[in-house]
This record gives sequence, C-alpha cells and structure tokens, in this order.
Amino acid sequence: MPSNHFIAFNNGLIDRITGNLMSHSPNHWTTAINPHDYSLVMKQTPNFDKSKKVVIKITSSGQIVKSIKNYN
Repeated sequence: MPSNHFIAFNNGLIDRITGNLMSHSPNHWTTAINPHDYSLVMKQTPNFDKSKKVVIKITSSGQIVKSIKNYN
C-alpha cells in the first residue's frame, strides 16, 4: 500500500516520521523522485540568501507584519 510519509531522493528515501534515510524499494510505492542526493550537510547558498530578505515586525497593537524585500 502506498505511504505518503516518504520523500524520494537519488540516494534513498527519507522517512518523514523517523528522519531515517533508507534504500529505495518497490515496497514503498514511490512514483516521483527529487533529482538530488539527500544530505544533512548544510550547503552555502549566497546568491539565494542575498536575493530576498524577510522582515517581520510586531506593531504596538500586537499585529504581525511580514514583508519580503528583493535584493538584486
């Protein structure tokens, strides 16, 4: 039976409940794959990081104001 708690990557399946990386298997019924290897190592993304800045402000009345500014 298909399960929706797996995310498929080139190098295996991530179980969203346990966080474990496991081998691909027809028993998991995955039909789509992210065309990247899964890794816990954080990669630098300088172009993405500088392209957008999210600003969240809380007004004196407690209202949350969120804005996104583009930096190109």
